Amino acid sequence: MKLPAQPRIALVLLSAVGDVVHALPIVNAIKRHRPQSRITWLLQDAGAALVQGHPSVDEILLFQRKAGAAGFVKMAMELSARPFDVVLDLQCYFKATVLTALCRAPIKVGLDPARAREFNWLANNRHLPAKPVAHVQEHFLEFLDYLEIPRDP
Repeated sequence: MKLPAQPRIALVLLSAVGDVVHALPIVNAIKRHRPQSRITWLLQDAGAALVQGHPSVDEILLFQRKAGAAGFVKMAMELSARPFDVVLDLQCYFKATVLTALCRAPIKVGLDPARAREFNWLANNRHLPAKPVAHVQEHFLEFLDYLEIPRDP
């Protein structure tokens, strides 16, 4: 899949500080390949503290997990005002599935159904090719392959 020259990209990866660190090469590679891209990252508090001010991330949408249903409503309202060209659904948990479904984008990319959990594959209309389970960073780097963005350096 080739990205437009100035793509609006949403990255759905809410929690797990380690996963957020493993996803940083993805946003860096996208910005390196498409400097005019606009990257919005959906995060929870812990991950947001790591990403705040990062030069490759244009916007953070903070999901308030502890707010329960009100957190989903708030996020739905924020997402309704932000159209995206593509959503990269890196996290296959139910809350990420719901937020991916709420994103306004013609293309939503996630893991193949065999590797996705909690019905995550239902929120996506494109899936990475089926592969064996590997380290989380390898899964994340597959999104770059899908977008035809070089992984290196």
